[in-house]
Amino acid sequence: MLAVNAVDTHEIVRRFRNEDGTYRLVELAQAIGADRSLWQPVVDAADGVNRHWTAVHECDEVDIYAISWLPGQTTGFHDHCESSFGVTCVQGAIYEDRPWNGPDGKQVTRVDAGSTTGGGPGVMHVIRYADGEPGVTVHCYAPKLTKVGQVFYDEQGRWVRRERDGQEELVEGLLPC
Repeated sequence: MLAVNAVDTHEIVRRFRNEDGTYRLVELAQAIGADRSLWQPVVDAADGVNRHWTAVHECDEVDIYAISWLPGQTTGFHDHCESSFGVTCVQGAIYEDRPWNGPDGKQVTRVDAGSTTGGGPGVMHVIRYADGEPGVTVHCYAPKLTKVGQVFYDEQGRWVRRERDGQEELVEGLLPC
C-alpha cells in the first residue's frame, strides 16, 4: 500500500458526517475523487501488472482509499462486515457484481468515471476492472474497515465465507465473476 502526504482530508470528512455520527459515504467519495492530487499516486504507481492502493484518509471512524484497476483484476466476492461503503470511479470504469436471484445469479453494474455505488454493512459484491489504463476508484468505509468477509470455494466446491483483516488485499480463492 502506498501512503499519501496530501491535503488535510479531515475537514472534507467532517463535511459529510451526519448529526447521528454516520457518514454520507457516496458523497464523500465524490468529494475526495474531485481532488486529483489525492488519487494521482495510484496512477503514478501503476506498473501494468499490479493493483495499487493509497490510503487517502484513515482515522478512528472512516477509511478512504484510492485503488487502481488493470485488465483481469478483481476483488472476488466479499462484504465489509460492519462497515458501510461508498465508491466513486474517477478514471476509466469498473464493474460491480452483486449476487441476486435473477437468471444469471448476479446483477452487473458498470460504474464509469463520475458514477458511484455504495451499500450498507454486509452487502456482498465484486469490484472488477472494466476500462482505463489504469481504472481508478475512491472507496470510503465507515465505521473504519477492520474486517471483510471474503467468499471463496472450499475443497468440495462449496461457497465459504471467511472474515479477514480489513487491511489485507483480497486475492486467495477468488470466485469467478
